[in-house]
Amino acid sequence: MRRVDGWRQNLGLKILSLVLALLLWSFVHGTKIVEREVSLPVRCVNLPDTLMLLADPPREARVVLSGAAQEFVLQHVWPKAELRLDLSRARIPVVRFSPGPSSVALGGFAHLTVVRVAEPVLVELPVGRRK
Repeated sequence: MRRVDGWRQNLGLKILSLVLALLLWSFVHGTKIVEREVSLPVRCVNLPDTLMLLADPPREARVVLSGAAQEFVLQHVWPKAELRLDLSRARIPVVRFSPGPSSVALGGFAHLTVVRVAEPVLVELPVGRRK
């Protein structure tokens, strides 16, 4: 009789432990690598002081990322992710830029991989001298 009572002792805690173990196992075991397209803000960096942009760059870029499906659920955790347009080599009258995976900064979020920049494929911005 004591054996049965020992098994029933803290039964709710044992069931809760089993449920949590199954959830953790399904989370780890069920990891799928997927590709998703996300929208990231565009930011221009390193424009020489003597030059200025005569038109606004695109506000957003569509980027294809690859990683575990769970990482995309946590998208709000990496708010510093952006597409950076390095304008250090800008020349008058137009700067042309073809953004690639190296142009994407994920803000230290290393669990995702940039596959490609879907849009914009080419950015053309008019440049003029600062007065």
